[in-house]
Amino acid sequence: MAVAGTNLSFETDFKDHLDTRGLTFDDLRAHQCTNIVLLKLSEDLDNWDTAGLYLEITLPEVKAIKVNNSSEESRRVALLNKWKQKNGDDATYYNLISGLHDANRIDIADQALDYLKESIIEIRRQQEIARRKEEERQKEERRQQEIAQQEEERLKEKRQQEIARQEKEEQLKEKQQQEIELEYKMKENFLTRIKSKVLSKGLDVPDLQVNLRQEDIESVAELIGKDWYTFGKCMKVEESTLDHIKEVGRNKPGRKKKLLEHLIIKKVRFEDIIYGLYNSADEHNPAINGVLEYIFRIRIKKDGQNPRADEKHDKNSKLDEKEEQNQSLKSHPKLRPQYQDPAPPTPLSPSSNAASGIFRQRNPWQAKFEERREVQPNLITRSLSDLKPHNYREHFYSALWFEEDEHIKKLSTKCDGAGKLTIYHHEKVPSFFDQSDDYYYGYISGLSDDKIEYATQASDDVTILKPDGSDICVAFKHNYNFDHLENRMYIVAPDSPELLEAMKYGTAVEGGNEISISAQFTVKYFYFNQLHNAVIKAPEHVLPCLLPEVFSFGQLFLTFDPRHSDFRCIKLDDKLQLKALQMIVSESSSMCKPHPPVILYGPYGTGKTRILARAAFEVMMNGVNKNKCTRILISAHHEISITTFIFAYFGVIGRKYHLPFEVILISRQENKGVYADMYMTTDEFSKKSAYICTMPHVIIITTYTMSLKLHQYLYSPEGFFTHLFLDEAAQVREPEAIIPLALATRDAKIVLAGDHRQVGPNILVLGEEAKKFGLNISLLERLLKRYEDIGSVATRYVTKLSVNYRSHNSLIDLPNLFYENLEINPDKSLQKCSSPTGYSFVSADSRLIEQFDDPDQQWVEACIVLEEVRSYLERMKHINPNFNPRHGVCIITSTRKQLNHIKTMAFRYKEYEIVKKVSFRPSFMIQGYEFQAIFLSLFELVGDDEMNASYVKSLFNPYVFNTVITRAKFHVVAIGSPEEVKQFELDTLSHPDRGGNATKCWHKYLKLCTELGTFYHHIDLSMFKRKKTEVSDPNMEKCLNKIVMAGPVTDPSPVTFEAYLKDRLDTKGLTIDNLKFHQCSESVLRKLSRSLDNWKLVGYSLELTRYDIQAIKDDNSSIEEKRMELLYKWKQKNGDDATYYNLIFGLHDAERIELADQALDCLKENIIEIKRQQEKAQREQEEREKEERLEQEIQLEYEMKENFLTRMKTKVESKGLHVPDLQVNLRQEDVDSVAEQIGKDWYTFGKNMKVEESTLDHIKEVGGNKLGRKKKLLEHLIIKKVRFEDIIYGLYNSADEDDPSIDGILQYLSRIRIEQPKKSSDCIQDTRADKKQLDKSSRPDQRPRSYEKHISKSKPRDQKLTPPSSSASIQRQRIPVPQRTPVPWQAKFDERQKSPPTSSILRHHLNDLTPNNYQVHFYRALWLEEDEHIKKLSKKCDGVDYKFVVYDQDKVPRFLVQNHNRECLYGHLSGLTDDKIEYATQASDNVAISQPDSSACLCIAFKHRYNFSCLENRMYIVADNPSHSLFQAIKSGTKVDEGSEISVSAQFIVKYSYFDHLHHAIVKAPEYVLKCLLPDVFSFGDQFLTFDPRYSKCRFMELDKKHQVKALKMIVSESPSTGKPAPPVILYGPFGTGKTRILARAAYEVMMNGVSQKRQKNRGVYAHMYMTPEYFAERSAEICSMSHVIIITTYTTSLKLHQYLCSPEGFFTHLFLDEAAQVREPEAITPLALATKDAKIVLAGDNKQVGPNILVLGKEARMFGLNISLLERLLMRYKKIGQVAASYVTKLSNLELNTDKVLQKCSGPTGYSFVSADSRLIEQFDDPDQQWVEACIVLEEVRSYLERMKHINPKFNPRHDVCIITSTRKQ
Repeated sequence: MAVAGTNLSFETDFKDHLDTRGLTFDDLRAHQCTNIVLLKLSEDLDNWDTAGLYLEITLPEVKAIKVNNSSEESRRVALLNKWKQKNGDDATYYNLISGLHDANRIDIADQALDYLKESIIEIRRQQEIARRKEEERQKEERRQQEIAQQEEERLKEKRQQEIARQEKEEQLKEKQQQEIELEYKMKENFLTRIKSKVLSKGLDVPDLQVNLRQEDIESVAELIGKDWYTFGKCMKVEESTLDHIKEVGRNKPGRKKKLLEHLIIKKVRFEDIIYGLYNSADEHNPAINGVLEYIFRIRIKKDGQNPRADEKHDKNSKLDEKEEQNQSLKSHPKLRPQYQDPAPPTPLSPSSNAASGIFRQRNPWQAKFEERREVQPNLITRSLSDLKPHNYREHFYSALWFEEDEHIKKLSTKCDGAGKLTIYHHEKVPSFFDQSDDYYYGYISGLSDDKIEYATQASDDVTILKPDGSDICVAFKHNYNFDHLENRMYIVAPDSPELLEAMKYGTAVEGGNEISISAQFTVKYFYFNQLHNAVIKAPEHVLPCLLPEVFSFGQLFLTFDPRHSDFRCIKLDDKLQLKALQMIVSESSSMCKPHPPVILYGPYGTGKTRILARAAFEVMMNGVNKNKCTRILISAHHEISITTFIFAYFGVIGRKYHLPFEVILISRQENKGVYADMYMTTDEFSKKSAYICTMPHVIIITTYTMSLKLHQYLYSPEGFFTHLFLDEAAQVREPEAIIPLALATRDAKIVLAGDHRQVGPNILVLGEEAKKFGLNISLLERLLKRYEDIGSVATRYVTKLSVNYRSHNSLIDLPNLFYENLEINPDKSLQKCSSPTGYSFVSADSRLIEQFDDPDQQWVEACIVLEEVRSYLERMKHINPNFNPRHGVCIITSTRKQLNHIKTMAFRYKEYEIVKKVSFRPSFMIQGYEFQAIFLSLFELVGDDEMNASYVKSLFNPYVFNTVITRAKFHVVAIGSPEEVKQFELDTLSHPDRGGNATKCWHKYLKLCTELGTFYHHIDLSMFKRKKTEVSDPNMEKCLNKIVMAGPVTDPSPVTFEAYLKDRLDTKGLTIDNLKFHQCSESVLRKLSRSLDNWKLVGYSLELTRYDIQAIKDDNSSIEEKRMELLYKWKQKNGDDATYYNLIFGLHDAERIELADQALDCLKENIIEIKRQQEKAQREQEEREKEERLEQEIQLEYEMKENFLTRMKTKVESKGLHVPDLQVNLRQEDVDSVAEQIGKDWYTFGKNMKVEESTLDHIKEVGGNKLGRKKKLLEHLIIKKVRFEDIIYGLYNSADEDDPSIDGILQYLSRIRIEQPKKSSDCIQDTRADKKQLDKSSRPDQRPRSYEKHISKSKPRDQKLTPPSSSASIQRQRIPVPQRTPVPWQAKFDERQKSPPTSSILRHHLNDLTPNNYQVHFYRALWLEEDEHIKKLSKKCDGVDYKFVVYDQDKVPRFLVQNHNRECLYGHLSGLTDDKIEYATQASDNVAISQPDSSACLCIAFKHRYNFSCLENRMYIVADNPSHSLFQAIKSGTKVDEGSEISVSAQFIVKYSYFDHLHHAIVKAPEYVLKCLLPDVFSFGDQFLTFDPRYSKCRFMELDKKHQVKALKMIVSESPSTGKPAPPVILYGPFGTGKTRILARAAYEVMMNGVSQKRQKNRGVYAHMYMTPEYFAERSAEICSMSHVIIITTYTTSLKLHQYLCSPEGFFTHLFLDEAAQVREPEAITPLALATKDAKIVLAGDNKQVGPNILVLGKEARMFGLNISLLERLLMRYKKIGQVAASYVTKLSNLELNTDKVLQKCSGPTGYSFVSADSRLIEQFDDPDQQWVEACIVLEEVRSYLERMKHINPKFNPRHDVCIITSTRKQ
């Protein structure tokens, strides 16, 4: 039983076929047929329909194939494709061959087997290659593993050595630490014992902590005992120093003074001196008492200078009491204000955590508010330019003092004054107070909102006084004031008798008693205390790095490669962020320690924080891997900013990966939630500080001010942190920014990051004096300017970021007011946001209430804001149910009052339940936050007259504006009155708090919203009417009543798009499908652009971005160009979706109904035109079918004619003729003779000659007798260019081949032939050019390669050719060609040189070029260049002192001649330099050899081809037909080894044949081609595709989709332009961009389309085989009849096609000109002589490489533009014409990286190299061996490369893969 799927009969018959090929039936079943195989098999599938039935194709399917395909070829291919498609996976060779076997097509089955065999062989070869590659890969892997194992062992050994070294260092360090601790304990014990003695002297321990000064030396020296040497040792002075003091000091007092001067340099304090005296003796040493008494005298003297010393002492006592009282109040956590820091904890000793006040070093007086207020700085005002390390502290002390003083004055002036204090009864205290029996609670009234807000922010406490000025108490602000700003200030007052007494006499009010008071607010000096502390504690080694000089900078270099982390949260881009990372982790070669800070700055959202986090991670991982102590401090200005490092980076990484280091964030508040293990409060940190001090790898994150508290726990003289990353460094004053630097090590890496365009000290610093000191300039900004002044050596320490990653691209426009070149976000996922984006403005006038000061006004404004937010949240709820309002939306105001109103209303009314979940923040507390959308309330600003006083936090301040709007990621909504907003901004443009920035931010905002169409001119009052019926609260109802009474201001609702379409489409007879199906053409867009007035608004409606519109505005000058470019941009952006539907939808949205109607009219016209075109196409199809039938008839006629000529051949040869002799056109002089040979039936003969009957009838009427009629008929045939073979064939058809008329015609032709040679010979001898042709034809073996082409065409290819010896032989070998038009005189060199063009032509330039003067213009240009070449050749090479050596016949070198001809003389010219020989070889045709006196010409010699390949110090020549004079000269010449040497003069003749070609090209250029080479704006039309170019499966013709496919479509498109041919399309770009591949692909697609459409003519530039010009001439008649052919040739060779293919209608339908930028324009137009009138012309090239721009010779020729190629000229012309011509040009991409990964994985050497090998190894510069030395150097390099490549690739081919290039032929 047969197996299923087998055909036993077929297998039996075909077994032998398989055996002979080594195949099996399993091979047939396993392999599927490819499309290429099916295409090849289809060529011989004649009876395709029958074969289809055997291949199980049904009859209906066969019929469908026949109907759908016009040609037999396409039907065969379609049949096999249908079989493959139908069988799917079963389309195997088995099933195909089985079907072919059944159809009895064994021949095709055998072909299929052959193809299968080839395929299997190729597969096995590929498998073998893959196997070898796999073996090589495994071998390489094993080798790499061995290398890795060796490297690992080496690293392991190195690590062990490093560990041992570190352990040794740790032991030594531990020993030193123990000694320090022991010393510290001993000193501590001594100070404890001596404390009583110090107190008995009226001193305190801090009095001993004063540095020894120069003026103290005399007194202290007297107190030191005799043993000063021992005292010096106790003071840790080296013995060598003591010995030196002993030598230079004359006596003991002098030595003591020298010792003390040395101690002053070491900054020794009095406590150290006392301790040294104690160590050198004991505590009872009398010198100690003496020093104490001396210190006491100093103190008495100091107090004696101040007359108010006692008063001050009393005041200090009171202040101490007050401080203790304050501390007791502050200890209550609920009562302490939010912004007050707890009292600084007591410092700990290094050995334990126990606190002891004795050991604390008191800060100098500048860091204490009470003391520094007593001493005004005595420094004169100095600028930042005066800043030096030695005056740094005094400078910023003065600056801070002045600003603090300004704050005190402002607080006192603004807030101090009379008011009312209401104290609650204990039972009436509000619930938000945390009540205690020890305190009274109340509020101060009588202050304005602005005063309350400022006092809340700027003061610490308030002193309550009676109206008469007597004290009542000191009260503290309550935390409630920060979150709820009302018309009262809540305070907490301690229980005191004065307050109780005042309450007794107060007025009873509801809930308590009211007292008249006077309030004095105390400035919040604690902040300035911290800044003063920071300045004081800045280490000496840090100050120089903050004031770097040019020598402070060194080269940055990487000590490790920062890994490209796999953590997505810290991934960086490759453009700038990785560069910044490398800058941060780099080390510097500078000797300055620490190195100058590196700076990272840029706009919001550019990833500064992420880069710092990534850098910290990389640095720490490197430290862990290398076991290197690495401690990093990260500081930022805001609490929210430092939490980002945990929640966005380190916390996220810590969850996925165990961090081998500690991360600690120090915060005021305890974190018990997520990432709690990374948080510490200051108390927790103080307890664990001893342990933290021992950590080798730790990252600490804190704010700037909080970092000051680390100082007391982590301080050491060597510093603690190795890296300090300061984020937001542009937002703080410089003293605040340097707080973390107090803990920097001497080689610490300091990094500053920030954005100096946002709110910072530039607007926050108060007071002109402080600004004069530069306090308003941040550290980052100051260093940026300093680095810029220093120059390039410092700028490498700076990286500027520019790519915004935070925001949607629609939010880029306004920040660009502050930043330069802010780049858009490349994150496509962020841009595809479905929620609202961009800027909006809601015009909602808060003055709906008549009275400006109505108390309900704030509530009305709050309600308007909340409605906008509620609307947004409801929309977001539908878009994203998981949307989180808390982190996604924020309401922002300039004042807390308005914010409190909005917040209160949101929490009070259930209507706003959804809104209360959002964030509420004032403008001055928004930094560091990010939200999806923000809502800005502008009402309070414009309504409050006091806002000018608080402009520093106003949304109208440009720095605040920039800071606020950049908090949003997608959407910004501003709500306010536009007119009031504009007016207020104009009124405050010159406000001092703007920092000199006059940008009209809100004007720009409103303008942008207007252009975007997001400016809403109304509010929906229907909402308020609805709410009015729902609410029950009387206040809310009153508020809504007033809004509703204002009446609606809404515009009537516009007509919907659907309603508009329904109405318009019905009237115009269109459908919605018409709109969606048809794309808008460029001509329609141009037409619409004329009426496009408000083009920007329309652009936004058409979904163009602001960036697009700005680019259109910048790139186009006129309004017409902007409109046109806008619509082009829309079309380009939408691509296939640029339909009428989308266009009309956008126009309707922009309320441009008239334009939408116009577009509909254009669509209607377009549809009518399309229908007309379809009808036309149908008619053309019918005509094509008719032409096909006619072509078949012509083909039949052609075959009959061929048969006739075959039969006639013997008769023709018997007459002494050949068939080519019949292919001569009938001439006028032949009419009489031929007419006599035609028989009587001339009418029948005329019909056979295809003459119309009407013409014959006309001839019959006018032609008198029969002979006259015959002549008239022949004259008509001359017009039709009939040849004699046609006449003979016509006579044959009218009778038969034995017709005597035929014999008569042949005899007549024989007579003509006999007369022809004599005329031809005379003509040749008459002209110089033809004489040269004759000379060249006689010696084929002695000519350059071009000469070898002049070979007889009539001889068989395999027959050996011999040179002709006479003109007769030339005539016999003449190629018969169709008669051609004679060439004008300009194309002949001899006549051209006699007649230079007239001088009037000299005025022509490229700008004057027209079709009328085109030929004359370039004739003049070529004439001038040719003349320049003649002059140059003559001047450079002609001479009279040359030597001509003529070789003896037996000594002629082999390379000169192979078939030696005795008639020629061979020799060489010497006496020419290498340069002359090289130039003469290139530029000349031949050389005239004369006597030295030029008296007689000896011969005309030709250059030998050997000169081109081997340049020596001689020029080899061939003397053809030597004259008698030459032989005489040889006889009288000097005998040399090779032959005879004679003295001659040489005159070189220029190679004029090249210019002949160019002149021919100009003469033969058709008129219609010249017009298309000089197009104007009307010559261009909208290009359209008539077919979709198939995406070929041939890999070598694959194109990329970025530029190449676009170029392909441009080439195959057609144009409706009225100009025929249409203007050329241009394809240009750099090397390797695929220009040639695109042309090949285009030629293939066009030809395949022509074949499939059966177009009559479709010819281009392509070939399937090679042809010489001679062979082409033989087949020219056949080629002329081809309907589908591609010919490939050079520009100059294409000129030879003209004589064979020329016709008035042209020949080629497509002309692809590659390398069009490398040739002169006359050469480039050579192929265009054969263009049809509707030909497609394509130019491709690279205008940046060698071309006519450097090749053209002569200034005059350049003036005519001959140095500009056709491609370049058209590019300039198209650019000048504008956008309409731009679609005819495609520029391939600028040099981008090659995406071919196979090419990039090259195993051979890559890149550029330079080998420095000085050729002057030979002492004499002109040594003859010098060239050989240089050649040897080059060859050694090449040999080395080839040997290396031989190991890499044994199949490497040096011939095709390596080239040696020199500038000169000699080298």
